[in-house]
Amino acid sequence: MKRQEWNDEKLEQILRQLPHVQDKRSSEDIFQSILNKQQNRKKSKTWIAPTFATVAAMFIFILFSPYLFQEISSSNQESSMDKATSSSSGEEEISLNTQEDESKRESSIMVQENDNTEVKLADLENNVQETFVTPFKDGSQTITIGLTAANAEYIIPISVSEEHLNQPQQIQEILVENLIEKIGPVSFELQNTEILPQENPEEIILDYTGKPILSSSMSETVYKEAIQETFRWIGVNTVKLKTNSNAGIEFGNTGIQYEMAIQENRQKAYFIYQYSDKTSKLLVPSPESFLTIDEAIEVMITGIPDKKLYPSVVEQLSNILITENDTQIQIEFSNGDSFQNTEQYILMLEAILLTAKDFGFEEVKFNGIGINKIGNMDVTKPVEVPFSPNPININ
Repeated sequence: MKRQEWNDEKLEQILRQLPHVQDKRSSEDIFQSILNKQQNRKKSKTWIAPTFATVAAMFIFILFSPYLFQEISSSNQESSMDKATSSSSGEEEISLNTQEDESKRESSIMVQENDNTEVKLADLENNVQETFVTPFKDGSQTITIGLTAANAEYIIPISVSEEHLNQPQQIQEILVENLIEKIGPVSFELQNTEILPQENPEEIILDYTGKPILSSSMSETVYKEAIQETFRWIGVNTVKLKTNSNAGIEFGNTGIQYEMAIQENRQKAYFIYQYSDKTSKLLVPSPESFLTIDEAIEVMITGIPDKKLYPSVVEQLSNILITENDTQIQIEFSNGDSFQNTEQYILMLEAILLTAKDFGFEEVKFNGIGINKIGNMDVTKPVEVPFSPNPININ
């Protein structure tokens, strides 16, 4: 059979005939449904995952919809329910077996479960995450996106390999739900915004197509922060703002604004964020900036508990001497013999590296550490600051 040819116009025509679907669930509800679905989809996982890639390739022009990830979630949930119904029918047939066969089956399952548990424990011991940052050398193949946390109080930057995005203007093609089960409920404030690159790579135009006014102080703050934390990593200095192709965006708190200066070095401290024990640990910049790196690291010892930003510097190692030397900063630990090559210490050193980068330093020399290597870092030598935080594989 001859394969049917598709083009953008034909796809758009077909999609316009589809009924509008809107899921009114909160992002937290969506996240919980994904967790529940995960526990019952060992077989369905092999076909659900490619669904995201298919949607990304075919429905590019509808990815600006704020309800996209809810729609996908609803579709997948219905599919999971169908699978569950089918599975339930199978279980009813099994229940018709003789009691002797059932007993043998249960014994077999118990043995298999014990074997699986041992395998999972072994995998867990060997599955140590060695880094939470993207190395500087991989920066040219990485795009970082600023997502809004569930509490809408700060931005979570995540980094994705450029092979998934092709060009910076295609940032909106990332499917939010694909990230939810990895990092928890998030939103992308620029969903209702067209990203238009210019000949000058240091400049970009954002054309806002959402509500006429970003009315609240919170909506204005998170929108601007999403812009900063999305474009500062790729060398953009200036963002020109438009609304439906007209110059400027009107903010309810500060009025109309025509452009924004992007700050590469924002002098932020980095904390540990984890939505739940089922999601990844992430390194997240502080909502506020600090005057000095000493102040930033001091706050990293205590964290910001009311915002669920947890300490990144181990309290037992908080006696730190900081010396600045041009583009290098030296960190001296007075009791560094307690360092171990574990996730806790990897997070600590990489949080310090990101903080140093935010203050304009290019490398960090760690002194007083009792071992030679932590994660991917050779701590006997100066360590180059990373390109960006939180590399996420969205396949």
